[in-house]
Amino acid sequence: MALCSVCGKSMGFFAASTICDACRATMVAELQAKKAQNVQIALEDIQKQKERLLLPKVQEVKSKIENGEKIYLYDTVYAPVDSIVNGDTLHDEFSIGLLRRLGLQGWEVVGIVPRTFGVGLTNRAVGSTFGETWGAGLGGNVMGVHIMLKMDVSKQNLSDAFLSDYIMRYIDDFLTSDEIQMLSEMLQKATEQETL
Repeated sequence: MALCSVCGKSMGFFAASTICDACRATMVAELQAKKAQNVQIALEDIQKQKERLLLPKVQEVKSKIENGEKIYLYDTVYAPVDSIVNGDTLHDEFSIGLLRRLGLQGWEVVGIVPRTFGVGLTNRAVGSTFGETWGAGLGGNVMGVHIMLKMDVSKQNLSDAFLSDYIMRYIDDFLTSDEIQMLSEMLQKATEQETL
């Protein structure tokens, strides 16, 4: 009779493995916990690495500003609109209060992209035929707008803290392909797992 090589319990005469199901489940759970711990450590290391990559990027922008180059910052905000779909109010009001505040900080609206809600169009039968049929189209209703903003910082004396915050929020957009590859390899190494 085969015995489990881990706990020594009997596994019967026709066991296909040297490890019992209970020990195998325990080992899998331990491996998954270790993998999750490795991924968490890797994510923390990646965040620290991004913070190390931040300083040279801030200095590069500051240097360009000091050299008189044209520098723009871009961002977006979302504003819901007072919209009604099939008699249901999706949002009660449309407000640009946030834009007023951002305008005083130097942000300029340069475009909008509407967010729409698609509704399948149907035809309702009248008379001897009953029911609804597909109307071969979609109706759209604007639910809100993504507002694109731009700030000209070419002649402004921006603090390192302001630039650091801006770049860190969108750090993935500022990484080079080599930096992205390095961070990707860090995460991949942490997620590698031996199989039982």
